[in-house]
Amino acid sequence: VENITADFEIENMDIDYRTPLSPARHAYGTGRYEGDVLAITINKAALDDMNVTHGQVTLNNVSNAAKGTADIHMEVEGELPSLFRYIAKEPIGMGEEETGIDPKTVKGDADLNVDISFQLLKDLLADQVKVTATGTLSDVTLQKVVRQMDLTQANLTLAIKDGAITLAGKGKLHDRDIEMSWLQYVSSEGRDFSSKLEATLRADRAMRAAFGIDIEDWVEGDLPATVTYTEFGEGRAEAFVKTNIEPAKFIVSPFGYTKPVGAPGQAKCVIMMQNEAITEIHKLQVKTKFPMQLQYLVEN
Repeated sequence: VENITADFEIENMDIDYRTPLSPARHAYGTGRYEGDVLAITINKAALDDMNVTHGQVTLNNVSNAAKGTADIHMEVEGELPSLFRYIAKEPIGMGEEETGIDPKTVKGDADLNVDISFQLLKDLLADQVKVTATGTLSDVTLQKVVRQMDLTQANLTLAIKDGAITLAGKGKLHDRDIEMSWLQYVSSEGRDFSSKLEATLRADRAMRAAFGIDIEDWVEGDLPATVTYTEFGEGRAEAFVKTNIEPAKFIVSPFGYTKPVGAPGQAKCVIMMQNEAITEIHKLQVKTKFPMQLQYLVEN
């Protein structure tokens, strides 16, 4: 029999692609088989405890086991703990050990596009399944996202691709306004780092203390700063800090020099850390034109 075509409806159907993927349950929609392609349009369903508002499942070369492929697209909405429980499972495998985020401690809502593709093999391995996800997260709380500090009131974009999760947007870190981008790899093997946080924030005394940066002998006041905080694994991390020191008093005791509040100036340095404790500060540069040009450089 050739050139078979069939149209059908699905109602309260469970679509179990195959382990380790979570099945779509209680699905409603329509389907069509034509030209050895089975295409199912999902109008609504449940993915774990998230809602699927739209989906498309396409199985290509259904009758040819050697060439068969599956392409799945789902538009999903739900609470943020549900999202983190979903991505903790294989084949994504971004659980608490990889991200440092406990799903029980997060809050917020997620609106995502999830795309999954794999070959229709009998013995399918998790690393043979390609999963990407993009979307938005709203009113987010992530506890202890960096150095035991909480991210709150955040509205973020999310991307999961190529073994990494990226979050970017605005919120509050340690109750201070922050604009940030955070990248975390599932595995740091073969990578230059395991995670990286790039942030723009106002580094007041409490924020500096939370980052473990003790420069109170040098600075009095708040500093608008950009910070790149990189973790390399095994407790090793570094922070590259660049700041406008105009709003603060800056003191360089070895030179008997004090820059008053309001005088322009910039400073930057690299802070090395081990197990969250500072081991050294190097490549420190300070430039100011009041009342003289000063550049102070420390190289270790």
